Amino acid sequence: MNDRLSVSTGRPLQDTEKFIHTYKESKRVGELPPIIIAAMRDKMITLGARESDGIVFANAARSAIAGSLQRMNENQKPQSDFFIGGMIPTCISTDREAAASVNRKTLSMYVGLPNYRNYWKSVGYKNEMERIEVALSEKDYASLPSLMTDKWLEDVLSLGHPPKSKKA
Repeated sequence: MNDRLSVSTGRPLQDTEKFIHTYKESKRVGELPPIIIAAMRDKMITLGARESDGIVFANAARSAIAGSLQRMNENQKPQSDFFIGGMIPTCISTDREAAASVNRKTLSMYVGLPNYRNYWKSVGYKNEMERIEVALSEKDYASLPSLMTDKWLEDVLSLGHPPKSKKA
């Protein structure tokens, strides 16, 4: 897509920082809306704390978020009104297996993205992501949902019975 649009890209961290600076420096009328960036790994989270008004964790492993926030506060204390949000794929159903199946399909796109796989490897899901990488290299896309373990699914999304899903 980038080639088709004649858009060149660099490293996500540098591109994001450059965008934020360019955006803040652009001529405008009135105040800027808050700048909220997607962040999962420590360097992007620290950039968010330093340069933006908030971060959103998308498909983050909930087991790793507390540590990420602790390191953010150690590396770069954010403003007091700093926004922290999460995008959590959710499927509420009394049929847990059906809900898991829906979410496996949803996450099939994300496991195809190297930045997500690298993040999930870094937070304890190396084996799962390496199996997925083999399937991707063999263009065996149909097997991706079956390679997503229940443990991993329960850490990155919310599924199942309504009370349990609401708690997540």
